Amino acid sequence: MGAMMMFVSRSGAQSLPTAGLQMWLRADAGVDTLNGTVSRWHDQSGNGNDAIQASISRQPLLVAGALNGKPVLRFDGSNDKLGFTGTAHMTQFSLFVVINNHSGIAGNEGNVITFGAAGDITHQWFMGMFFGSDTIRTATGYESHIAATKPGLAAYDQWRNLSVVTTGTVWNTTVRWDGANAQIVPEGSNDSISVPMGDATGSGGGIGGADGVPVGTLLAKCDVAEVIVYGIALSDSVRRNIEIYLASKYGLPQPPIPIVGLQLWLRADAGIDTLNGTVSRWHDQSGNGNDAIQASISRQPLLVAGALNGKPVLRFDGLNDKLGFTGTTHMAQFSLFVVINNHSGIANNQGNVITFGAAGDFDHQWFMGMRHPTGSDTIGMATGFSYYISAIKPGLAAYDEWRNLSVVTTGTVWNTTLRWNGINAQIVPGGLDFAISVPMGDATGSGGGIGAADGVPLGTILAKCDVAEVLVYDVALSDPLRQSIELYLENKYGLVTGIREHQNGSLPEQFVLEQNYPNPFNPSTTIRYGLLYSSVVQLTVFNALGQRVATLVDGEQEAGNHEVRFDATNLASGVYFYRLTAGDFVQSRKLVLLK
Repeated sequence: MGAMMMFVSRSGAQSLPTAGLQMWLRADAGVDTLNGTVSRWHDQSGNGNDAIQASISRQPLLVAGALNGKPVLRFDGSNDKLGFTGTAHMTQFSLFVVINNHSGIAGNEGNVITFGAAGDITHQWFMGMFFGSDTIRTATGYESHIAATKPGLAAYDQWRNLSVVTTGTVWNTTVRWDGANAQIVPEGSNDSISVPMGDATGSGGGIGGADGVPVGTLLAKCDVAEVIVYGIALSDSVRRNIEIYLASKYGLPQPPIPIVGLQLWLRADAGIDTLNGTVSRWHDQSGNGNDAIQASISRQPLLVAGALNGKPVLRFDGLNDKLGFTGTTHMAQFSLFVVINNHSGIANNQGNVITFGAAGDFDHQWFMGMRHPTGSDTIGMATGFSYYISAIKPGLAAYDEWRNLSVVTTGTVWNTTLRWNGINAQIVPGGLDFAISVPMGDATGSGGGIGAADGVPLGTILAKCDVAEVLVYDVALSDPLRQSIELYLENKYGLVTGIREHQNGSLPEQFVLEQNYPNPFNPSTTIRYGLLYSSVVQLTVFNALGQRVATLVDGEQEAGNHEVRFDATNLASGVYFYRLTAGDFVQSRKLVLLK
C-alpha cells in the first residue's frame, strides 16, 4: 500500500486528497452572488482561503450551465478580479484549473491566475495566457520565468484542464494540458519560489487579474469552472487522479494512461485489421508491436460496431475464435485491465477469456477463466494445474454483464488481487503458491491470447465473450495508478462501476465519515460512514489525550453505507474523537459525551 492519504469532500463532490490541500474553488458550490455577480467564492477545502471582491464593478458573472451542464465564473477582461485571501507562503505547489481563455481588450490579455501579496513583485507568481498562442508563461518577478509550449495551449475559446506543479524553483515546473505535458523552456534566471496565494484583503493574487504589480493591472478575459491549489508538489499518480476527476466532471478529454511498464494496449476503436467483418490482427497501441493475431479465417472474431457506449467491441463465439498474443518477454509480475462481457457458451467450453504463455509450456502459462455453464460468482486464475486462486464476489462471472476487470500480481500466483468495477473480490488460494514467469504469448500467436487457450493438456478451452479493451503492464501498478486506469475505462465506456455501483441500494459517491447523532449524547450515539469500495476498515474512538478507548469496527467491509452504535456507558463525560480508516482514506470527527 502506498503512503497514507486523507480525502475531503464538500457538497457531495468526489473526494480529493487532503494532504497539502490549501484551496478548492468550485463554481457549483459556495458562490455568493447579488444580481448575478460574484462577491465571494468560498473555499471548499475547509481552510477558509476564499476568493473575494468587494467592488461590485469588478465582480465576475456566474453563468449557469456553461460547461457540461455546470456553472462557471466569467471574467470580463477589462476590470473583473477575485482576490485570494490565503496568506501562508508556499515554496512549492500544485495548481489545477479548468479554464476557457478568451480574446480580451488589446494589450490586456494577461494573468489568469496569480499568487502573492500586492506590491511584493519578488514574491508573486503569475500564469499568463497571452494573445491566444501556443504558450503559457509562468514567472516570479521580471527575471525568472518559463514558457510552457504546446500547440493550441493558450488558444482562445477552448476549455482546457490545466495542471501546474512546481518543486521549489521557477524552472522546476511542469505544465499539463488535458493530462499531456507541455514543453518547458526556461528563461531568465532560476529563482526560488516563496509565495502566498494572496493577502487577507484580496488585493494581491487572484483569478482574472494581477493588481499591484509594477506594469499595472494585468487582466484576463476567461471563464473558470474550478481551481484547486496544494501547498506541495503532488506525485504524478495523485496529480493524474485529480486531472481525471476534473475531466470526468466537466466532460473534457481524459488524460493519457500511464506508460511506465505498458506492454500491450488493445482498443477495439483503433488498429483493427478486418476482412468481411472478422478480425485478423489487433494492433498494439502501446508502440511495442505486441499485436494479437489470427491467421485462420474460421477462428477470427467479429468486429461489432457501437456495441458499448457507441464504441465497437470484438465478439468471440465460444466455439473456435481466438486472437493470440505475440509478445514474448517474460513477466514476473503484471497488471491486467480488460473491459469484457462474458456470455453463455457451449456446455463445458466456457473458459479462459485471457491467457498468457507460450504454447505447450504449461507451467509458464497463466489463465483467467470464467467457466461454469450457469455463470457464477467466481473467476479462477492459475499457473499450471497445481497453483491457482479463486476470486469470489456475487455476480463476478455472471453472464451478459459488462465489467471493468483489473488484476495485479506481485510475483506469485497467490499474491494477486482482482477488482470488478473498482471493488475488490475475495481471493481464496488453492493448491500451492508458485512464482510467476510468463510471456504474453509467442511470435506465432499460438500460445496465450483472448477468447481461448490453445496447446494445454486439457485441449483448447474457449470463452464466448465480447471484449472492448485490454491493457497489460509488466509491473505491479500502485493503487492510485490502477485506479486511474479503471476510471479511464469507466469514463470511456460509460460503465456503472463499483465506485458508483448500486448493490442493495445506492453506494456513496466517495468515502465519507458523517457526524455522529445525537451529539452531544448520553450514553449512546450512532456513527454513519460510507465506503466507496470494499476496504479493510477500522473505526476507533480516542479520548482528548489520544488514548484509544474503543474499537468499533476492525475488518473488511463491503462498499456501501454503514452505521455503528457507540455505547459510552463506562466512559466519563468529555470530548472524544472517532477516526475512520479505510484503505488510504482517513477522517476524524469530534463527539461530546455529557452525563
